[in-house]
Amino acid sequence: MTPPKQINILALVILACGLMLSVMMWRYTSRIVVEDYRKDFDFQAIQAEDALKRRIQSFSEVLTGLQSVFVLDQHLSRAEFRRVVFHNGFLDRYPGITVAGYIQAVPAADKTAFEQQVRQDRRLDPVGYPHFAIKPEGERAEYFVITYLEPMAGNEKAFGLDVGSESVRREGAERARDTGEPAATGGITLVQENGSQKAFFFMPPCTGSVCRSRPSSKGARHSWAWPISVCAWAIW
Repeated sequence: MTPPKQINILALVILACGLMLSVMMWRYTSRIVVEDYRKDFDFQAIQAEDALKRRIQSFSEVLTGLQSVFVLDQHLSRAEFRRVVFHNGFLDRYPGITVAGYIQAVPAADKTAFEQQVRQDRRLDPVGYPHFAIKPEGERAEYFVITYLEPMAGNEKAFGLDVGSESVRREGAERARDTGEPAATGGITLVQENGSQKAFFFMPPCTGSVCRSRPSSKGARHSWAWPISVCAWAIW
């Protein structure tokens, strides 16, 4: 008969071996689970990156189309801009884009004349825009004014907005102007947005009536403009 003391030692050895085996199995299983999570995360990250690239490419295609229109027609009217946006189906083909527009740089000396010109523009609306004014109010050296906007319905609050009056929007416009390359703003809340959804502006620069593809000297005196697409942040 085996002495009780030896039985207790044997039981402890078996218990210790069992615990060690359990710990080893737990560590092995944990490594497998972590590795699976890592592979799944990497796969989803690659998919998200590819989707982001495709989305940015679609924004570029829209803006390239708008650029081409302004290059071909140096005096594109408001009515013609509307036809371009809706005839080409920009907003239908790219659901992440909620608004297409055109920003005009207006020197302080031209502010009054510019406002009067827009008020009397009856090529689209026979009444014109008698109450048009650059907003927010205040005297600034230069205004970056949203001049064309489609669709106008539901976005009236943005018509006439000086995007240069707010730092995030202005930084995007100036970066596009200074580099000659399309630029996106950081996340913003649209003035016409009643909720909390974020959006951003995506814009290339133009000088005069012709869109540029080369950098210009910073601060050079040109009549700058930016075709823009306004994109819902939720698409990401």
